[in-house]
Amino acid sequence: MIMEDLARDEEGGSFISEKEVTFMPGGSDVEDTDVSDVEDHEVAAERWRIVRGGINQLNAEGDLLIIKNATKVFPCSNQKSVDHICVGIRVGECFGLLGPNGAGKTTTMDMIAGYERLTDGEIYIDGNPVSPMCTKALENISYCPQSGGFMGDLTPTEAFTLFARIRAVPEGRINELIEILQGIFMLKDQMTKPMNTLSGGTRQKVICAVALIGLPIIIMLDEPTTGIDAVSRKIIWNAISKTRESGRLILLTSHNMEESEALCTRLVIMVKGRFKCIGSVQHLRNKFGFVFRLEVKVDKSAANQEDPYAENGAKLDAFIAKSFPGAKLKSFRQGLFRYEIPSHDLPWSKAFNTLESNKSKAGIAYYSLGQPTLEEIFLKFASEEGTEPTNLN
Repeated sequence: MIMEDLARDEEGGSFISEKEVTFMPGGSDVEDTDVSDVEDHEVAAERWRIVRGGINQLNAEGDLLIIKNATKVFPCSNQKSVDHICVGIRVGECFGLLGPNGAGKTTTMDMIAGYERLTDGEIYIDGNPVSPMCTKALENISYCPQSGGFMGDLTPTEAFTLFARIRAVPEGRINELIEILQGIFMLKDQMTKPMNTLSGGTRQKVICAVALIGLPIIIMLDEPTTGIDAVSRKIIWNAISKTRESGRLILLTSHNMEESEALCTRLVIMVKGRFKCIGSVQHLRNKFGFVFRLEVKVDKSAANQEDPYAENGAKLDAFIAKSFPGAKLKSFRQGLFRYEIPSHDLPWSKAFNTLESNKSKAGIAYYSLGQPTLEEIFLKFASEEGTEPTNLN
């Protein structure tokens, strides 16, 4: 059982692809095209899979949560907060929704949870539609909202007891459950204090713990660690990872790129209501990491006492220019050179082998070769759409 497992553990390229697909708002067709206003081909492939596949077929193939052309337009605005998004998510995934403020992440979560009605499109959970007329879809989900201050004067013990009863946990097991949760989330000294007297980080731990009660099949977490300390964040990350490994589907929104890298098995970057890319963190780095970051320290040369790095610095510069056409020197200081190397058609292994086999010839003492971070990819998408990505941790 996941609660016991958690308790034991606590103890112990370019941005436009070569093949692109037109986004057809309000429709189900996609086609190959060369125009610039296009959808990433993997986002379009997922749209095609969802639109062309029947709900029963997708469900049989393992998609527990199916979002099909989901759209939301609020009455006070003519703009789409969510614009015909399509995705299928399976048990055992932690699926991340990343995006700047106003991208539509929380609205998407609210539509899945039934808090907001869809303007257009459909959402299915385990084959059942999410709609006011059908509540069966919502029986096996829990939602940790962005602002979870709904418990007022309840203590954590009272909150856990209340939600355990709502989730039909047998009465004889509730005290055991409370003991496990307070251990996992390190809440022992706060269990009898009213929620409105606790710190923000402690309240967030309680809210996340409540989301796990009864082990619903889908757990939705909207920025669960925003504004909390590093220790509490690590506790929540551990609980989320163990819950996913138990066979649950986690849906996560976050501004924290480190959190997304640590937890998400797959994610989308969402801008202005639309999915801009989809895949694992490493896949997105490989696809959209248009440069390698190269940092090189050169050996000193005894021949030039005034500038001991000049000779080997010149060797390095000539080597980089010849071996990596288009490379740009970004900075150098005290023999430490930083370059950006175009990664288009340059495999990681080839770049590494080139550097390793020419270390002595180029006067290299040591080097590091890396890809752009997820945050850099995120910021690139956001800036291209003219948005201001704030609140990145």
